[in-house]
Amino acid sequence: MTSTTATVTVPRHETGERLSTQLCTVEGTSLGPYVALPQASLWTPYSGHLFTRETAEKIVTDLHREDADCGLSAGWGADGTLTFTWTDAYDGEGGSQVIHPDAHGRHEIGDLWAWDEWQETIPQTQAQRLIAAGAWEYRGADRSLLFPPAAAALYAMGRLEAHRVTLHLDDAPEVRMRAALAEYGISAVTGTDCANTWLEIPFDQDADYDGAGPCLGAYVEAPGTEGVFVDEPMNGRRGTWIVNIADGNGPERTEFTCDADDVAAAVDFIADRLTRRTD
Repeated sequence: MTSTTATVTVPRHETGERLSTQLCTVEGTSLGPYVALPQASLWTPYSGHLFTRETAEKIVTDLHREDADCGLSAGWGADGTLTFTWTDAYDGEGGSQVIHPDAHGRHEIGDLWAWDEWQETIPQTQAQRLIAAGAWEYRGADRSLLFPPAAAALYAMGRLEAHRVTLHLDDAPEVRMRAALAEYGISAVTGTDCANTWLEIPFDQDADYDGAGPCLGAYVEAPGTEGVFVDEPMNGRRGTWIVNIADGNGPERTEFTCDADDVAAAVDFIADRLTRRTD
């Protein structure tokens, strides 16, 4: 079994400068890490950064939980807008700020409090370390196979947020499937055989998987493509997700198929199948 590395186009500023993610926290706290996309190569504590809706929701939740009496609060509109409102207790004046999502659903948050860089010296939990590691390493090799399943899901969460906020989530089925599985806390192992690649999802998500236990297998078939794969970008091709089961009760058999674009349907089936399996 080997893991594959996603190919990610490096985003750049209009000036040609490399645009990269930044892990942020609120100055003087250990909140986060929040995976951000700075809008300038040089930024100040009050600069605005882009965040995915998921990360923005986490920021709002942390604000209400950790600093509920500061005079600043936030709420979501049905149209995806994020509104911050504050009293004069917060800044001596009071006011509000409405943040509209961009075309990709990201929100630019800044000038409301001081951002700081997330650093290893910040007191943090193991879960925070894993999320940070995944985000820091999102352009490199996926190390999730080196962690137990629960830790791998946190690491994958950080990688996913970095891919999402940069808008350069690879088109390869494996990347999309792993990202969706991670939201369920499900980990997978990449299998390879000659030119074929596939994902193996063990039924026992709490044990180290060596390729020998009961599992679901998932891969894509595409017309005109020899074999099966999960590691090749689709590049507009049509294809089909195939989910097989290998549980020791006879030969491996197909249990589910769907369009290759419908990753959510495949993942919903996988999550349900893992939940209802009985030994």
